Amino acid sequence: MEQSTSLGLRLVESWQEAWSSLPSTMARDSMCDTCMTALEKRRLEDQKVKVILGYLES
Repeated sequence: MEQSTSLGLRLVESWQEAWSSLPSTMARDSMCDTCMTALEKRRLEDQKVKVILGYLES
């Protein structure tokens, strides 16, 4: 379990790193800051968590 947990954390970190390394001129900023509602942001976060948890359980 220890191993899968650290693997999951690395997955999250690489995900965030990849997301934040996108050029700010791309859709990332406009999508997150102006178009997406709080509910949509929340749903996106929930999807990420489900993917990571599913990955850990497999």
